[in-house]
Amino acid sequence: MICCEWWLFELVIMLAGELPNADVAVAVMGILFNLVAIAYMLPMSLGSACSTCIANALGAGDGVVAQRFCWAGFVMSVGSQVSGAD
Repeated sequence: MICCEWWLFELVIMLAGELPNADVAVAVMGILFNLVAIAYMLPMSLGSACSTCIANALGAGDGVVAQRFCWAGFVMSVGSQVSGAD
């Protein structure tokens, strides 16, 4: 899937080169790809951190703490989505 995503990005850049003002179009595509990568980092890091905390709590046999981490991750993810909607 990552390979298909990279190929799609390359295809979009090649197609942007066919636009009338190709230099500006390709430059804007590079900036947008970087912004997409930055926007992906917050949800990915939040998911990884929550999964690790929940797994550690379950491994220690503490279901209450695991549930607390689960709810905290849910609230943070909803909060990040609501704040990004503006």
